[in-house]
Amino acid sequence: MYMYDAKLQKTASTFDAASAILGSTDLEIVDDGHWYWNFFLSNNFSHSNDVFLVGDAAHSWPPLGGTGGNTAFGDVTNLAWKLACVCNGTFGRTFLASYDTEVRQRDIKIGIHVLKQVQHMGRPEKMVRFLCGPLFEFRFARAIFTNMFLRGNRGQHSKQNQAGFQFGIKYLFSPIIHESSDALMDDPYELYTPCINAGAFLPDCRLTDDTSLHDHVHLQHYTVLITRDMSELSSTPNLLRDAFAARGLPLHVVSVTLAEADGVSDVSSVVVWQLYQQHTVLVVRPDLYVASTLNSAVAATPAGIDTIVTTITGRSANGDDSWTQFATSRKHSKTIQYLGSLQGVFSKRVQPVRKLFPNAREMKALSKAEAIVKARTKDSGFFATTTMYGIRRGPGGPAPGTSTSST
Repeated sequence: MYMYDAKLQKTASTFDAASAILGSTDLEIVDDGHWYWNFFLSNNFSHSNDVFLVGDAAHSWPPLGGTGGNTAFGDVTNLAWKLACVCNGTFGRTFLASYDTEVRQRDIKIGIHVLKQVQHMGRPEKMVRFLCGPLFEFRFARAIFTNMFLRGNRGQHSKQNQAGFQFGIKYLFSPIIHESSDALMDDPYELYTPCINAGAFLPDCRLTDDTSLHDHVHLQHYTVLITRDMSELSSTPNLLRDAFAARGLPLHVVSVTLAEADGVSDVSSVVVWQLYQQHTVLVVRPDLYVASTLNSAVAATPAGIDTIVTTITGRSANGDDSWTQFATSRKHSKTIQYLGSLQGVFSKRVQPVRKLFPNAREMKALSKAEAIVKARTKDSGFFATTTMYGIRRGPGGPAPGTSTSST
């Protein structure tokens, strides 16, 4: 525990701080530990499709806006349905390789956002303590500073809106996403714009029976959502059923009727309703991400459907695993390049944080537990960080070259 003492011009001890808060010295300190503000991002989120890292085991950073917890929920949501499919025997083990590709790119992006927030915090601590510390001894000065803080930060909470990266991050270059030609980039961190694209989160919508569209998505199987008239694509559901059946896989098909925007609903509901008027058949994953969109008769040919199903299931019609084919594809090369570019942005964000926290220690090639032990041994100060990142070449394979760690 650290507490600033204006009279002593130094950090008070835990006993003194507790005594000042409680107004009594009749107390006993049972445990006096240090909280290390660390930044950790695992090099890989899975190993050989047998061991998977989620939550704080995969990433850990300062608790800004609850991003750590929300990101952990996203990790579990992505992995749970894939594990269920493999354990039930409906998908092969290499289907799980998509977890690392999808989740690591999203978590790196969120890590970049957190680094940006830390950077904005600045580090005027020594100057503030020297110049302003004594002023807080006076009641009127505390009132002035408090009023200045409240005015200066009014409305700032809106900048902590996480809708953009909780719902607006797309799974780009995923091995089990059939990307459309109009694939969109991620939304800004603070702004979520609903869209219906392969790799994007499925916008929810109210149906005519007062249920939610999300309620009709199967929790363990792929779902085909038919959202409007099927005049041009009447054969599509049967072709999809046949393609899944040829692979021995279940498929949930449901036709829904969206409640028409009546002018009374909020703006976002009207926008979503208008989006669904442009789409007819959607293949949706149990984690509510769109795996593929089918809006034209061209895509709804037996050959076109077979290509789509091979991609999103990771299995060809004759039962072969499609990962080997994906690993040598141009799409896989784009995946490597894309993750590399994210890591480049991440590295640039790390550099200013180093300057803000010169007491921080750089940890290389260490586990999170090892890094914390080393930080405590070296007495690294207020901010201990560990960041690790890399690119995996194949399912369960090691990262190429060297792994970089930064403060």
